Amino acid sequence: MNVRMAAKKKVKKTRASATSSENSRRLLLAGGGVLGALAIVVAGVWAFRAVDRAVEHALADEPDVVIEWPTALGPDGQPVQLIDPYYQERLVREARSILGPTPDPLSPVPLAALGEHLEQSGWFDGPPRVERTGRGSIVVSGQWRRAAAVVRQMGRDYLVDWQGRPMPAVFDAGTTEYRFVRGTTKEPIRKSDGSIDRTQTWPDTGVIEGLKLIGVLATEPYFDQVAGVDASDFFFDAKLTIVTTRGTEVVWGGPVGEFVPGEASVDDKLARLREIASIRDWSGRLDAGQNRLEIFDERMVYIDHSSPR
Repeated sequence: MNVRMAAKKKVKKTRASATSSENSRRLLLAGGGVLGALAIVVAGVWAFRAVDRAVEHALADEPDVVIEWPTALGPDGQPVQLIDPYYQERLVREARSILGPTPDPLSPVPLAALGEHLEQSGWFDGPPRVERTGRGSIVVSGQWRRAAAVVRQMGRDYLVDWQGRPMPAVFDAGTTEYRFVRGTTKEPIRKSDGSIDRTQTWPDTGVIEGLKLIGVLATEPYFDQVAGVDASDFFFDAKLTIVTTRGTEVVWGGPVGEFVPGEASVDDKLARLREIASIRDWSGRLDAGQNRLEIFDERMVYIDHSSPR
């Protein structure tokens, strides 16, 4: 009896010991799983921070500003830069100044500030696209304005686009090959700090109409004889005058595209100029060899023969 009781107690103790060992093993396994998962999380966080630090390090240097400059095909069929290298360098310097030496590589704020500055600069027609591409590079692209002519005022030539909005380039009068519009007494619109607002058109209808006339004449065979347009009489008399490269004048008349009673149509005026420029006796000159002629009257062309040039 005592032997059997001892045997039963021994068996029960053995089973209890086995159960305890099994539970301990399960706890260890479960604990190992938790520790393993925790290790994976810690490792993942460490790896993410390491990548984050690597990205910051790679992009924290002064960025390489790449601007996609506008081009056109030259006479030889090869692309030609439309913006002078001087202004290219200046625009890149401005971009780097806006970004700063070490812009935050993970923040959109520096790129947005640069985009806003370039939109206001007078070079772009609308907001440009500014983005990071590659290691430490910032690329600028967009729709560039097309230079049309210069507005001549007080000895200075202000470059404008076809809408009459000022562009950043300003020259001494007569030092470029751009056609001019002269005769305006109004200055460009300025901001509160006194700088030119290059998003606003020139506040003079004569300037805008002068640009339209230059645009019409640009496709004519005698355009190389056109130096510019004088809008001095536009405010009072609504007439524009073509100024030739010899300094002579051809009175065009009213605005392009508008019907003016008593005036010839735009097509008739252009046809008259082509005919005058084709006459050999006048050496193919647009001014018929005179100081002044008028082509706007619907009935006739008036040529002043009193002062030949």
